[in-house]
Amino acid sequence: MVLAHQFLAKKLIGSFIFTEILSLALFYGFSTYLIPIYGINGVVIAHLIRYVLYAIIVFLLIRGYFLKKDVER
Repeated sequence: MVLAHQFLAKKLIGSFIFTEILSLALFYGFSTYLIPIYGINGVVIAHLIRYVLYAIIVFLLIRGYFLKKDVER
């Protein structure tokens, strides 16, 4: 979540909205898939998977932003 606030600091509102909607969609999808299998524990597992994927996506987007900035200099 801390990395995602870099989007707001860098005025990348589109990227921030994209990652937040993706995060919610991942949570919904994983929850609906895992709850029938694991019961209430499926929600916890869905959170874990969601935040791992979310962190990877945000890291890659921010890394791409900074690499692009270095090339422009």
